[in-house]
Amino acid sequence: MEGLRELVREVRASREAGRFVAVGGADAALALHETGGDVARARPLMSRAKPGATGSPPEKAGAGAGAGEAARPSATKAGAAERQGTLASLVDKEIGRTLDVVEAKLAAAELEATGPRLPKDVSVLEKHRPSLDAPPPEARGNPRWREYVDFYNRRFIEVEKGTAAEGPLKWEPYERMRAWFARGMAFERDMVNLLKADAEKPRAQRKFLRDFDKPRIETQVGVRKPGPGLRYADVLVIEEGELGGRPRRVETFSFKSRDLSGLKYEALEAQMIEDASEALQKYGERLDIRRDSLQRLFGEAGEVQVSRVRLIYEGGDLKPTNPDFLKSAVSETKEKVPGVEVLFQ
Repeated sequence: MEGLRELVREVRASREAGRFVAVGGADAALALHETGGDVARARPLMSRAKPGATGSPPEKAGAGAGAGEAARPSATKAGAAERQGTLASLVDKEIGRTLDVVEAKLAAAELEATGPRLPKDVSVLEKHRPSLDAPPPEARGNPRWREYVDFYNRRFIEVEKGTAAEGPLKWEPYERMRAWFARGMAFERDMVNLLKADAEKPRAQRKFLRDFDKPRIETQVGVRKPGPGLRYADVLVIEEGELGGRPRRVETFSFKSRDLSGLKYEALEAQMIEDASEALQKYGERLDIRRDSLQRLFGEAGEVQVSRVRLIYEGGDLKPTNPDFLKSAVSETKEKVPGVEVLFQ
């Protein structure tokens, strides 16, 4: 009840907050409450739960440019090198990844990234403000420099308003984070397509979804639970077939592009246990599903018990090189974090 009263106060205190909740409904209210009434921070959360429900104008056909793109020359005049690597290139509506989703994921990745940052000091940030026309030598010709300048300017405004959680990353760590982010998005796309193809196969021939009769695959689903609050599962798989009196089976998938190849055993085990624990905390156990289109499956309460969390790492050159280390670390993770299955693709 106290939380509801706080939310009412937040909405009454700001016309923008009132409009945000009016447009986005219950999910917007939850996101607003999670951020203490800060619409700027709540908007990216909502964009992943329900694109178009943020109170911003809906994305127009053919849209997909990053912030500040409207001031750029048309695509026919801009060079190919300038366009490559922009956030728009990561949009994939076939798997539910709109520009809003990409921006929200990148915002979360940037806040979690390690590396040198500038302080949350307006005077310092003004002194080091990057210029689109004068990139440092290491950024010349890099198509992501424009993106970095836009990011820096947005973070500058957040610092001015007092809403920034962190100062901005410096260019070099931002570029490293951004490269890994793009790789992670590609891996996520491949895995979603793989799961969709798996769902189309006869049950006995499936690799991932044999425990489902008629699996329904949903991406970027808003889920909520005490503690972590509002989060977004990469993939939610739901049983749509006949239940025969059994509870509806639900599994969540979390995808990781993380370089584990050079880790010694102790570090490998610790990292995998940490990742599995985080996946269970955010996407496992009992979840409150926040997507309206799924309410008919779960009822008004929207709460479900997750049967299993799948943590899938990108393999290849990122996979641990010692097979014995890998086998032992997976086994130890399974024992210490029950309910999470660790796989490498």
